[in-house]
Amino acid sequence: MIDGVGNVSSVLVVGADNQLCLATVDRLVGPRLAEVYLLDSSSLSLSRGSKRVREFGIPNVSDIAYRTGDSASLREIIAELFAKSDIDVVLIGPMPHPPSSVMDTPSSTQMSDSLRRGLMDTSLLAELCAQAITAQGHGVLCLLTHSPSKKAGKRTDQDREYCASMAAFNLLAPAIAEQAAGSDCRVVCVAIDPAKDPHAFTTESARRSTLSPLDAASEIAPVIVSRRKRKPYEVVALPSSIRGAAGKLRPTR
Repeated sequence: MIDGVGNVSSVLVVGADNQLCLATVDRLVGPRLAEVYLLDSSSLSLSRGSKRVREFGIPNVSDIAYRTGDSASLREIIAELFAKSDIDVVLIGPMPHPPSSVMDTPSSTQMSDSLRRGLMDTSLLAELCAQAITAQGHGVLCLLTHSPSKKAGKRTDQDREYCASMAAFNLLAPAIAEQAAGSDCRVVCVAIDPAKDPHAFTTESARRSTLSPLDAASEIAPVIVSRRKRKPYEVVALPSSIRGAAGKLRPTR
């Protein structure tokens, strides 16, 4: 359980190489944070994410791989994780996957595979985690999404499948929060301007004008750990006074 001064003891990250999720873990590091679980369908993402989290000084990092579209396996994984120990915070952020020459099924396409991973699997995992936190009796579920934008997906240098998943996830977030209604579970929906999300672009030049993950995390983490009375479902829009919030919890590495 998050203690009275906002210290977190365990975190589950869905989207192991999502830099916004990892930066938020960095901002949550404190004297009690000893366990981080990373969940992803990509072994490369798990390898990168676990290496980064270990650099934060967290002693126990567990990598958990799942097969895309295997809903039964996802249910078993979440059930086993929450049966093993309490999880204070769940961070869920869809992650773009690099193009692959091998599709999940013979009838798959790159677009269908990306949407299955980024939206269908992510949404199911969010629902399962909301239910598990509710049964546990405490915890915070943080969903990374995109705020509605008429310009999303119109630029050729945007990752359109990722942006579509993030936009749809924003629409589904209130329904996911209903899974935890009436409990001590809080759901935080981070609504990021797609033009400011570094994951939304495929070129380095476009990413230069986007949010720094650590600056974004400096806005997200205080909402997660706040002990003030909060609404069960809260929306955090980014960017918003990032400059004033940056570095409040920990200095940039």
